[in-house]
Amino acid sequence: MQDVDIWDLGECASLLHLSLRSCVKLTDSACSFVKKLSTKKLKAGAPPLKLVDMGGCSRLTDAGVREIVTSCQGLEHLDLRGCKQLTDACLVNIASSAPYLQVLVVQWCTGLTEAGVRILNRDRPEIQVHY
Repeated sequence: MQDVDIWDLGECASLLHLSLRSCVKLTDSACSFVKKLSTKKLKAGAPPLKLVDMGGCSRLTDAGVREIVTSCQGLEHLDLRGCKQLTDACLVNIASSAPYLQVLVVQWCTGLTEAGVRILNRDRPEIQVHY
């Protein structure tokens, strides 16, 4: 699946869980779609996305994660496992922009450090971080 392939999902107002796991051709442009979908759901009074799974999307960067967490205000579960381009900067964005987040999966994100995860745990102890 590529970035352009997911735009048709924008018509799914009742969508609560979005899994794009292992879509290795997706880039940060896919995150623009998630933002568009979230904005559309908000305007329609539809429930927000609760779960976004971008695990294995190896082209995803901190900028894409920022776009997801700032636009999906009801997000409770975010799976980013295996997104190797992410850095500790994305953890800062998550801590400050995802008020309802309960579960964050960042296993095999080789750009993240234990220090970054410790800071997230300190600032947002209610988030279960799988590192």
